[in-house]
Amino acid sequence: MSIELADPYLCYQCGRCVSVCSIASLVKEYRPYRIVNLTKLGFLDRLLKENYIWLCARCFRCTEYCPQDVAPADLVSELQFLAVSRGIQKAPET
Repeated sequence: MSIELADPYLCYQCGRCVSVCSIASLVKEYRPYRIVNLTKLGFLDRLLKENYIWLCARCFRCTEYCPQDVAPADLVSELQFLAVSRGIQKAPET
């Protein structure tokens, strides 16, 4: 796996990212710490197929409020890039 960000292995799923995420308050499946954790556990192929990776509003509050300096928003951006570049998904039209 070649995802580069502030060490995702430091995430201990405290939930601060979820508490400040406007999307997580609206969509039950969207939990930034779960996306980080699934990546750490090696479920990259599964994540690249999930539609919820396109829900990020790019507010970067998850990154700002993370006590461990993990960057969930950067990870989601990388997952989106990989999903498109590997032909798994197309970027949604805006």
